[in-house]
Amino acid sequence: MTLASPELTVVQAARDAIDELAEMCARAYLVSMDEFYGRDRHKRPAAARALFCRVLRDHGWSYPEIGAELDRDHTTIMYLVTRADAAQVRAITEAWTGAPAPVDIQHNPFLEAILASRY
Repeated sequence: MTLASPELTVVQAARDAIDELAEMCARAYLVSMDEFYGRDRHKRPAAARALFCRVLRDHGWSYPEIGAELDRDHTTIMYLVTRADAAQVRAITEAWTGAPAPVDIQHNPFLEAILASRY
């Protein structure tokens, strides 16, 4: 029996965490994982992807890194980040990390004004 290297274990743990976040975002909008990762541009799958992008962005991921995860261009990710629902971002962030969302995520008047003007 061979033990996995610590680096491989960390990479797998990170991969599992990203998969868990994707599943949480898909469940929040009642979409399947195929719809989540697919090319469908309907409201619910797009909203689930926007939520996923915003949470990753708030956790320090770059636009190209998030784009690679979803097989999308970084400019698409930039747009999706602006479309995420602030309340959903807080809820998913807290559920995913097990800790309260950072203050800058909890109340961002600028983002809330943008979101309010679009809906």
